[in-house]
Amino acid sequence: VSARTLPESILRMMRFLPPDNGMATIRTITSALSHFDPDSNNSSREANLRKAIRLTSQIGSVVATHARLASGGTPVNPDPALGHAANFLYMLGHHALPATWAYWAIERFSWDEREIGWSLGAVGIGMMFVQGFLIRLLIPKYGVEKVAYVGLLCSMLSFVGFAVSSVGWMVYAFIVLGAGMGLVGPSVNGLMSARIPVNEQGELQGALGSVSSLAAVISPPFMATVFSYFSGKGAVYFPGAAFLAAAFLVAASLSIFVKTVNVSEDSEKE
Repeated sequence: VSARTLPESILRMMRFLPPDNGMATIRTITSALSHFDPDSNNSSREANLRKAIRLTSQIGSVVATHARLASGGTPVNPDPALGHAANFLYMLGHHALPATWAYWAIERFSWDEREIGWSLGAVGIGMMFVQGFLIRLLIPKYGVEKVAYVGLLCSMLSFVGFAVSSVGWMVYAFIVLGAGMGLVGPSVNGLMSARIPVNEQGELQGALGSVSSLAAVISPPFMATVFSYFSGKGAVYFPGAAFLAAAFLVAASLSIFVKTVNVSEDSEKE
């Protein structure tokens, strides 16, 4: 996990760079990252390997962070313990929120900028409460696996709820449920730390960074296309279709996660 974390100075720099040239951002940030690499002045084979692992991990974070900032959102950390397939599906689904929320709210409820801002503020407050307070009570009591299950289930059900909401107050009810998404990241990170050797985590994070980046590239246009198709003429009118698609993706992620955990538990018993 530490290999993928971008320094705060890099994040501040990315917020000031123009959002319309992703390749230029990647080039600039990749160069800037060398200033924070502990092996920057070491050219030995071992140091070069460590630098390659760190950079592979960080490039995924740079691409995903740029995509989030360009769309007006904040970075979303992947969930390493989900595995490549489960993590990819989860990330695809998660991007339904920043990709279509404002369009959906305007189309479905005729909300203005102020109402959209209040709703997104509620999402942020819910996530802060869950990650800053609630999860500290739940993980010691129930364990990371059960908490991860609950987080994925809350994510799936909240997306279904958003999709079928017919009045504004229903949205806020499902925002409360959707705050459970905040349980996923910390719980699966703890699960990964307990099951993956330290000397393998860098390589895993590099692969997961690539998966996260791919999801950040694919999901926004996919979700926006789904929204556009089901909100236009000549199709079944269902503005919440993108959220329903996200729910299916998270359900698939949950299914893979359950199977992965069960297989791991069986292997440990043997």
